[in-house]
Amino acid sequence: MYDPHLERRLTVDFNNGLSSSLEHWEETDGKDGSTYSKVLMHFHELCSSVSRQREQAYPIAASLVKEMLCCDGVPRKLRSIILLALARWYHDHDTHLGSYITGRAVSHFAEVLNLTAQECAEVYVQWFEDIGYGIRVPGSKKGYWMMLPQPTRVMRGILFDARLQNNGMNKFWRLAAESKKFPKQLFTDPGDNERWECYLTTAQLRQMGSFIALAPEVAVKRFAKLFGKHVHKMNLIVYAKLTLPGGTPVFAAQCDKGDRDILRLFGWLGLTEADIDRIHVPSDIKIKKISVTDADKKRIVDAVIENVRVPERRLLAKKLLRG
Repeated sequence: MYDPHLERRLTVDFNNGLSSSLEHWEETDGKDGSTYSKVLMHFHELCSSVSRQREQAYPIAASLVKEMLCCDGVPRKLRSIILLALARWYHDHDTHLGSYITGRAVSHFAEVLNLTAQECAEVYVQWFEDIGYGIRVPGSKKGYWMMLPQPTRVMRGILFDARLQNNGMNKFWRLAAESKKFPKQLFTDPGDNERWECYLTTAQLRQMGSFIALAPEVAVKRFAKLFGKHVHKMNLIVYAKLTLPGGTPVFAAQCDKGDRDILRLFGWLGLTEADIDRIHVPSDIKIKKISVTDADKKRIVDAVIENVRVPERRLLAKKLLRG
């Protein structure tokens, strides 16, 4: 139902959330380790309203992000934390959903990217750099995070649902191609975390094909080449399921590293030493390994090329992926 007062209400909620988050940041500089939870709380009213009025609310929310958040007045670390909270709110505010988050749970934020990426491209590249590797609490011992590194499926869920057809993401991808810190795992990590059958799902193969077909050529040349090299080099995929204390299952996967230090796969959970002590290996961890044959590698590369619908780019894909 159309709400004639929605823009005013969202503006007030966004301003209140941002002001409270800035106040907390100025008091703590993020060193108390509670910045993310505070931000999630401060922006609850805004996100709740957007979730009820999605189609009407997204353009308004995108405009507020562009004008009030993607500016010099907000410190980069805090801005990255706020953007992540806005993206993850649907999942994180609901305590019944547990620790495991899917890409679909954050895909709604692609609507904000579609509307603002052209003007805020540099900010979004910085954001992906930050969520790819996390932000540690300043001066803390190893293991204390201001913002945890995010699972690859979260980054893919946000980014690969953004529309490339209207060229709104072009500036973002050009800057990402130039960044030395842009998370490479977007193009190398396994995507099948739960079925344990393949390297990338059918949907992810289509997404890779669309990226090669539509993204700026400089980005395609860097990231598709990276993807191709990785596929040709990988020999093993390791899938893991960890049952947390309380019975919550979480999933992860990686290539070529065997099962040594398997708990490192779940670094995005922020497990403490006490948490790890309560995990009874191997009863709480299930592992499956799949060997990757030359025939498997060829099938992966061929499937991506088949999904490149632009003829000139298909020729480029063959050159980059097959060598």
